[in-house]
Formats: sequence, C-alpha cells, structure tokens
Amino acid sequence: MKKNSKNVKEIELPLEFNPGLKKYEPTLPTRKTRKKLKVGIDWKWIILIIISIILITSAIFYVINKFVK
Repeated sequence: MKKNSKNVKEIELPLEFNPGLKKYEPTLPTRKTRKKLKVGIDWKWIILIIISIILITSAIFYVINKFVK
C-alpha cells in the first residue's frame, strides 16, 4: 500500500460546438454571484402614514378655522 495515494475525481464538463474552430469545447460554468436583496414594501405602514398625514392636516385646518372666526 502507498501512503500518499490520492483519489482523483474526473469532472465531465458539457461540450459545446465552436463553429469558429470547428471543434467541440467544454463550457465552463459561470461564477456564482451574490443574491440580490429584495426590498419588500410594507403597504400597511405606507397606508397608515398617509391616513395619519390626512388626519393631522385636517385637524390643523379645523383648529385654525375655529380660532380665526
């Protein structure tokens, strides 16, 4: 038995025909990129903010009109 025996694993790459060279060449896999983060919009908060802005502005106009008259 050999002490330094290593298992060699052969990788079979898919072949693709290259018409320029007129021969088959292996297609190398592309690099994996980081996943893009999807920013989810929470519509509940946006609707709540819009409603609160409308209520606050209407309350301000009501108070202003009450003191002006």
